[in-house]
Amino acid sequence: SFQAKCVRSLDTQIQAAMLFRVDAMSALDAGQRAVFVDRLATAPQNRHNFVKEPVFRGAGTGLIYYAIALSHSLGFSGRVNLFAVANQDFYEKMGFETTSVIKGDDVLFEIPASVSVDLLKARGLIDG
Repeated sequence: SFQAKCVRSLDTQIQAAMLFRVDAMSALDAGQRAVFVDRLATAPQNRHNFVKEPVFRGAGTGLIYYAIALSHSLGFSGRVNLFAVANQDFYEKMGFETTSVIKGDDVLFEIPASVSVDLLKARGLIDG
């Protein structure tokens, strides 16, 4: 049962989109729940490796923060995991760690609960 979220600009153009599930399990903390991000895409006009000056910045990052906040609100302590199909550096800079789960050539990344809570506090999304 996948859910979807997107970031739209005022002109109703989709700037980023994400498919996710809330029935995943953590790969870092056995027996703990996590939100699984199945797909995350940012519009080409917003990707610095496609255009010199992106139109919008942070749409994809905002969706990851949404997934982390959702995980926290569901009692999963902010745990989010995903297969970083592209741009692994982006996820590593956010605090995602590689796990031992491998699917084909892809490695599952997960953001630990402690990192997620720190990110949410730093953004003022939770008190602490």
